[in-house]
Amino acid sequence: MSIEVIYNDVHKARKIYFDDGWEDINEWMRSGYYSFKKIEGMDQLILEEMADNQPSRIQPGQLYQRQFNKYEGDAEVWRTKKFFYEIMCKYDLFPEY
Repeated sequence: MSIEVIYNDVHKARKIYFDDGWEDINEWMRSGYYSFKKIEGMDQLILEEMADNQPSRIQPGQLYQRQFNKYEGDAEVWRTKKFFYEIMCKYDLFPEY
C-alpha cells in the first residue's frame, strides 16, 4: 500500500510543530552518505539547521511543507521544514511504505 498525497503546499508557521521529516534527514546524515556527498551551497544551511537547539521542531515564522495524505484509509497531516523537504526530494529520502 502506498501513500496518496491529497494536498501539498508551503505554509509559514504560526506556532511550533514537530518536524515529521527530521528523523529521515537525521538518519541520512548519520548514515555517512551526507559526509561523502558534497551538497553545493547547502553545507552551511544544513549546519545552521543542525545547530538549532530544536532541529526537530518547526518554529513560528519558518516556511514548511505541509501534506495532507491518505495511508491505508487513514488521513494524516505531514509537515517538514521547506529546506528539509527540498533535500528529501533531491536525494529521495522518503521512507518506502
